[in-house]
Parts: sequence; C-alpha cells; structure tokens
Amino acid sequence: MTTSLRRPVRRGLAAAAVGALTASLLGLATTTAHAAAPVPSLGVTVDYFDDVYDDLGANSVFETVTIERFEYLLKNQTGNIAFFIGDPSDPSSQATIAHVNRVAKAQGISKVYNFTPKLDGDTLNVWDLSRSGLNEAGRTFYGNVGNRLITDYLNKDAQTSFTKNAASDPYLFVYNKDRVDGGVEDRIVAALGGAKTAADLDTPTEVAAYEDQVEDVLGSVSSYATNTNFQFQKDEVNRRHSASYPTAETHGGQILTDADGTDGFRIQTLTYPELIHLLGKPGDIPLLFGGTWCHNTRAIIKDVNADAQQYGVKTVYNFDFSLFSTGNGGSDLGHIRDNAAATTEDGTLKASRPSHLYGDLVNTYLPNASTQYRTAQDVADLGGGSVNAVSYYPGGDTTKELRQARKIQVGHVLTYNKDHVDALGNPAPVVDQAIRRNDDGGHTEHMTEWWYVAGRDLEKGDPTLRGALNPTSETGANSLQSQRAFAKEAIDEIHTVFRGFAKQAHASTTTVAEVGPVSVGGTPTLDVSVAAAGYAPFISLNSANANTPLVSDTGKPSGFVAVFDGGQKVGQARLKRNGTASIVLPAQPAGETDLTVRYLGRGDVIEPSQASVSFAVAGDPSTTTLSVPASVTHGAGGSVTATVTEGATGSVRLTGLPGEPLTAVIEDGTATFTVPATTPAGRHSLVARYTGDDKYGASESEAAELVVAKANATLKATVAATRYGTAPVVRTTVTGPAGVTPSGTVTVTAGGTSYVGRLDAAGRANVSLPRTLTPKAYALTIVYGGNANVRAASTTARVTVAKAAVRGVSLKPRKTVRAKKATVATVTVTTPSGLAKASGKVRIVLKRGSSTKAVVGTVRSGKATVRLPKLTKGTWSAKVSYLGNTAYAGKTASTKIKVKG
Repeated sequence: MTTSLRRPVRRGLAAAAVGALTASLLGLATTTAHAAAPVPSLGVTVDYFDDVYDDLGANSVFETVTIERFEYLLKNQTGNIAFFIGDPSDPSSQATIAHVNRVAKAQGISKVYNFTPKLDGDTLNVWDLSRSGLNEAGRTFYGNVGNRLITDYLNKDAQTSFTKNAASDPYLFVYNKDRVDGGVEDRIVAALGGAKTAADLDTPTEVAAYEDQVEDVLGSVSSYATNTNFQFQKDEVNRRHSASYPTAETHGGQILTDADGTDGFRIQTLTYPELIHLLGKPGDIPLLFGGTWCHNTRAIIKDVNADAQQYGVKTVYNFDFSLFSTGNGGSDLGHIRDNAAATTEDGTLKASRPSHLYGDLVNTYLPNASTQYRTAQDVADLGGGSVNAVSYYPGGDTTKELRQARKIQVGHVLTYNKDHVDALGNPAPVVDQAIRRNDDGGHTEHMTEWWYVAGRDLEKGDPTLRGALNPTSETGANSLQSQRAFAKEAIDEIHTVFRGFAKQAHASTTTVAEVGPVSVGGTPTLDVSVAAAGYAPFISLNSANANTPLVSDTGKPSGFVAVFDGGQKVGQARLKRNGTASIVLPAQPAGETDLTVRYLGRGDVIEPSQASVSFAVAGDPSTTTLSVPASVTHGAGGSVTATVTEGATGSVRLTGLPGEPLTAVIEDGTATFTVPATTPAGRHSLVARYTGDDKYGASESEAAELVVAKANATLKATVAATRYGTAPVVRTTVTGPAGVTPSGTVTVTAGGTSYVGRLDAAGRANVSLPRTLTPKAYALTIVYGGNANVRAASTTARVTVAKAAVRGVSLKPRKTVRAKKATVATVTVTTPSGLAKASGKVRIVLKRGSSTKAVVGTVRSGKATVRLPKLTKGTWSAKVSYLGNTAYAGKTASTKIKVKG
C-alpha cells in the first residue's frame, strides 16, 4: 500500500525557480566572437521516457541522472529538488510515473530528476546486489557506493528512512541539502513510498487518491531549483581540473565557461540503459566516451561542444565507462572497461567487475571500432604487436568462454549509425572516429591534455601552458611542441569527424601508377594514391612524446583501397598517412588484365572514388590437380600433393587451410604440402594454384575437401576419501596426442547432481564436490565434454564420505539443582559452522558414590532438553554421550553437577 511519508508544508504552489551557478574562474584560454551557430538539426532526437514507459507520453518532466550526477545534486545543489527513484523494469515505476508527471506539470514543475540504483537497468543494483553475479569483492565495492548515497545524503533526515527496500522506500521525494529542523539535518522535505501495482491504480477513485498523495509531496514547497547538464559538466570538469592542476599558467585555467553554453551546450550524459536504448535507434548519433574524472576527456570536451555548435548537431551523447566517474585504476571495480577478474566463490566462478557491460556494448554495437590497444585477433590480422584487450564473460555468464573486446581509450569521439554500411556493402555501424591511423596498420588514440590543447598554436619555447615540461632546453622545447602538435592534430581530427557528420563531404580522386611488363605467374604491385580537394587537416609526424624537432604535414585521405577483377576483390590495403598504398596482386595468368581500383572513402567526410588499370601477361596454358587423403587427425597432421603440367617449374600455393597460404616447390611435376598438426578439426576446402614460370601460365585445381578428424583424449581422475564437512576434490587430467592440450570442461556427477570444472593450460581440472555430501560411498561419473578439436572422454571413480566429528558436547542445568527436585537441563552438541545441526540421541549417566542414574534425550537442531532425575545433595559426576547420527560420529564428555540442599 502506498503511503505519504510526510505531510506537506504547503500545497498547490507551482512556480518552479531555476537555480543556476553563475560564478566562473578566469581561464587562460581566450574566447573569440563568433557568428551565431546554426539551428541544431543534425542527429537523432530520442525521448527515452516516452519510449520505455508505456503510459507516459512525450515531453515529460523527467530527466535521468547518472550516479555521479545524482550524488552531485544531493551534495551541491541548493534549493528544493524533486527526485523519482525507479526504472522501466520496475512495475511500480510503470504504474506511477505518468501520474507523477501529470501532477508535476499541473503544478508548473519543470524538472523531476530520475535515478535508478540499477546501473545496468537490470541486476547491477547498488541497493540490492544479490542478483548481480559479482563475487564478494565486487558486491562490497558496489554496495559501498549505495551505502554512501544513503548514509551521506538520503538518510540525513529526521523522519524519512531509506532501507534499500524498494517495496517500502521513498521513490518520490523533495530534497533540500540545507534544510534543518530544530538544529537537526532534515533534508527530505516530503516523500512518497510503498510500491504500487497497475491494479492499485485501475479505477478513477484510486487514481484521484494517488494523485492527491503526489500533490501533497510535490506541493510541499513553493519553488524548485533545477540544474542543467551544462551546469553539472561545467562544475565538475572545472573542479576536477583545478583540484589536480591548480597552476593556471602552466596547466590552463577553467575549461568550461558560461560562453560554452551560449548557443546551447550540446553534450548530454547518459546512463548505461539509456545508451543501449539509444544505440538501437535509427539515425546518425555522435558519441563521446569519457567522464569528468578523465583529464584526457576534459582536454577535448570544450572543442567537442564547439564543433557540435558549429555544425548544428543537436546532441553529442556522453557515456562514462567509469560508472561512478572515479577513475580507471585496476582496483576500481566501477570501471567496466577492464577485465572481469573472476574468482571461485562457493564453488561458482564469479566476476569482480561487470566487464560484460563493456564487452557486450563494443562487440554488439561497435564491432568495427578502431583502437590503439589490440585483441588477439587484431594481432593475428596485423602480424604483430601485443594483446591489451578487455576479457569478459558474454552477458556476465561465467559458464561461457571468455571473449575479448577492443579497449577504447577516453576521451574518444565517434559517430554511429546502426544501419550504416561501407562502400562494399558491409555493416559498419561506426561511421567515423577521431583517431590517428598509423602506417603499420595500427592506431594511436589522441590521449592529450587541456594545457596542450589550449596552447596548441603557441610558438616554440613559449613557457606558458607547458604542463610539467621545461622548454628551456632544446629537447624540452621539442617535447613541448610535439605534445602541442599532437593535441592540435587531435582537435582537427575531431573537427573532421563532425564535418562528416554534417555531410559536408570532400570529393576524392584515385590515381594508379602504370604497371610495367608482367611475366606469367608474376605478382605485380599497384601503387595507388588518393587526394581530396579541400581536405587539409593538420597532422603531426612526431609521436606525442618525441623530443626531436617537430615535423608536421597536411593530412591526406585515410581509409582503404581495394582492387577488383570484375566483381571479385583481389586485393586491399590501408592508405598510409601520406595518402598512398601499395597492393601486391596474386600471381597473374596469361592474357589481358583489366582491374578497377576503388578508394572506399572515409565515413561521410571523404567520398569514394575509383580508377582503372590494365596490363598484359603472356604464357602457355598449364593444368594443376590436387590429391588429398581420405582424412587426417588433429594433432597428427598429414600431407597433400599437387600435380602440375609436365615440364612446369616454380611453385604452387595451397589455400583453404587456416592462416597464410602454404607454398611448395615443384619437384618432378609435383608439389607436396605438409598439413600442420595444429589444423583445426573439420572440413577444409583446398585449392592449389600454380603461379606460373617463364613458359607456363598459372592454373588452379578444382577444390578438394580435406577432412580433419578430432583427436582422441584420455581422461584420468582421482579422488581421496574425506569426511562430512570437507569437500571431496576430484582431480582430473585430460591428455591428448603429442602437441595437443585439450581445453574445455569436465563434469563430475555424484548422486544425480553435476559439478563442472574448466581445464587449465595443462589440461587439468580440480572439481570440488559439496562439503555437505551425506556420509556414504558415492559412485562418480566423470565426463570430459571435448572441444572443437578433441573428442569427448569419460571414466568413473568412487569416493567415500565418512561421518564428521562433532566439536563438543556440553550439559548445563537451566537453574540451580536442588536435592530431591527434578531439574531441566540443556545438552548442546556443537557442530562445524555451515554444516547441518546435530540430531539423534544423547545419554547422560550420573554417578555419586554407589548411586548411578541415567537419562536419555533427543537432539534437535544441536540441542536436547532433558529432565534430570531427583538427586541427593552433593557433587555428581556426569558423563554426557552424544550417540551420533548419519552425519556425525558419537562423542562423550564429562562434567560435574553440584546439587544443593
């Protein structure tokens, strides 16, 4: 039942007062006059609340706040603020939010801030982490944040109490950080709590009564303060910058000023549920990844906003991978762009960090995003570099294989359209992004600083805006100019991305150098260059940290060029920074060759173009046939043979196996290829291509299927006997043929229940059974499930679980024992923590002199209540015997009982 937690101070007063912080610190960056910005019209407009709440409608009073902004408002905002705690997955929020909106609008309230403790919109609930799937470290980390919100802010109140119980806690309340009552903090002015269902509000009478309650709360004050996203960003960006870098001369003054909001501040922070919702919408979407905690994001936020204003972009959506905007250190479990760091807890693998939120985001929505840091696949594709990626469990499910996601550094600007395709028709939802594209095929992300951005056009040797660098020496001055040039390139690159977003594209031209004479089987190189009229961003040819003299240039088109023989692509290369690329063609057959070279463009800022190239190749015809065995086994390898026209010389290339094509020299008309032992199991379609020589032209065999069978595996398992309360450990080893280490899982079934372990790099897995197994002998079935290259295997074992020993047996009368009076006593049988309480029988034998008396009691939940027989005065010896049960062995203890007269 919903109840109003506090009656109003006054009702019905509606004018909402807008409170704004107007003071600003003098910064070193100058503000120049500019023409009025165009009317913002580019990009999508998404009404999140209208989309996710069934009955709310468009243009509601609600605005979501991240947990950072929620705490900022609770801590800093003066005046009265209205808050709504809830989310679309909550039936009570769905049932009530439209009514709250209707009352708020009727009272003239312009803004009600919406916060959800469910940071992912689902199970990552900082007020209830029982369904989060996190281990103890993760639950503690996130739980402490929720505790802080309640302890430091929400429960600083004389009456209202937040208990983390959604069924009874306030979900609509008016908050004033400065309010006191009798000298005691009393921040909650009025509140409404108690979950509602749709059935509670399905009649006009119920709705009227409920809206009266809402009006009681919202009408409790005469005016409301509001705080714009710009005010929040300006305050926090400047505060954090000044706290870390207080010297304006060297590190720049305040970053954002009121002037940045003159034409409408265009950067809007998002919660994770809002971001996922946004990425499912059609249309062009600009994104800024990063947060106020990040000095690299603070370096570019001013220019990102200015570019959005210049090009008429309605909103740049900003998401912070640090959910609390605290940092990206390895111990900061709130930073989701880091590894899951799973540990085993109670026999279950659990993550410390919800890295799946990042991994699923990138691999689902941004699969073609380019990054400086590489995944294992990137390293394989580029043929070098090291792996630095985010390892995560898809969907947070730790029973699934770990996956890798590219690690996007922040701040980072990219543009997105879920339906976008590249010039070849391939899905490319990341339309463009601001990043340096290196000649080695990799990337460098523009991690720069505010002082270098603000001083990017200063002369060499100018000592202002230098950060910690010392320009008095030649190398110091060079280092400073390299940093400034890197920053200038970063800002120009962001500007280029926004120009493309505005569809202000540059036309391009593609030029291909003439190809000289080509002999049959030759592999000619096409030298390609691409230019674009009017495209001239600044680029630095130095690294950011170079201490050598600065070398800069005018940027040339970036992206890929591809070569087509008719409709078939026969080659592709990425343009270097000077706008050129060299593409080595495959071995050429005899005859005339006519090819098309296509520049595929860059996002929406440089248009594609193409050119034609022709050349002649001569030679006699040849034939090639391919012979493969019926099958080979993974781990053993094998061989295949290509037979070429008699008299042909040179080599044959074999394609169809994973990795690079194999090459073998022709000897006596044949070329023999070794199938690597590591070839994955499965069916592989192989083709042999003779590359030609001075006499014979190239030829190609028909495809031949090679079957690679899975390798056999041997499974061994051992398990030692144990006692109830000590978990039996089944130690398994899976062995494959030489050179093959099986991976995957081992399942142990005991008593009808299965337990799973994952093989380590040596093919071993230790599977712990529950410590609570009932004492008896168990027949175990152990199954290795196999993997893509290794067959499954199974074995059996037995384990005996013996009874456990109880920790102690004690007897204690409930009151003084008097002679010749029956007395009630308690027998306590103590068992190990976490195990079943003892049950069964106890026997008590009492002796004094020649007198012996006995009594038997029943133990329930570790205790037995017994009535001692009438005893004579004196000291009696008592032997207390717990007789055991199916789980515990018996135990006897001795004590004394004093009987008073």
